[in-house]
Amino acid sequence: MTGRAAGAVGGTIDSKAVNRALREIVWPDLKLLGFSRRTPRTAWRDRSHAIQVVNFQSFNSYLADAIGATTFSFGVNLGVFYPAIANQSAIASFIPDRSRPPEWHCQARKHLGKGLVQPNTMVKRRRFDPRSPQPSLGRWVDRPDIWYVLPDGSNVDIVAQDAHDRILEMGIPWLDRLSDLAAARRHFQGVASSALAPGIGDEDYGGAIDSPNRWLAVGALSAALEDLSGLRWAIDAMTAQPYFRERPSDLNALRGAVSDMTECKDES
Repeated sequence: MTGRAAGAVGGTIDSKAVNRALREIVWPDLKLLGFSRRTPRTAWRDRSHAIQVVNFQSFNSYLADAIGATTFSFGVNLGVFYPAIANQSAIASFIPDRSRPPEWHCQARKHLGKGLVQPNTMVKRRRFDPRSPQPSLGRWVDRPDIWYVLPDGSNVDIVAQDAHDRILEMGIPWLDRLSDLAAARRHFQGVASSALAPGIGDEDYGGAIDSPNRWLAVGALSAALEDLSGLRWAIDAMTAQPYFRERPSDLNALRGAVSDMTECKDES
């Protein structure tokens, strides 16, 4: 147990203790990997055609109470932001700094699962003790997507280290796969959203397969890949959807990309 955690035993901590643990345990290794921009809870890394995001989600008192966690427990959210897709949609206007997109504005998102088990253990009853045993963690029920930080902070380094390990082992490979535009297009086209457990999301690519968000992503990525046939195929599929017939501006932008690509090929 570190001096920081030991000093918190018997009392309560706040989110600053978690921020210190992340600063000491998580962020140095991510900085070495190129996540050069960060706040206390979010870091960004540039790739050729994408921006990768690692975010530690905190909980307000209402949400923490609903799941039986402390407010300084956290989740780890990953995202890949594609400027090529944002340029074809209205989302760009909601992002003041395109170099630091919020995780929830990323078009590909993943809720990382933790690598440790945190059951709600029962307090052992002494022999002849008439009192009934009570859960030591209140109403907490273990979840795969939430790192539970004890009220006294005694396990803050343990959960921060596990989050660090899961990011390096599972998160970075996922971010790198989805930062390849061809792989990203395959995911938006045909990979369904998944769940860590019933009601707990895992990977999400903007809705159901064949939804308008998915098709817009496929079209925009085809344009970024300079795949003329793929772009035309996406436009044909989008034209058949009532959503895009009612919102022709999205299609018109992609049709303009077709014209630009055709002109370039003719000139060459």
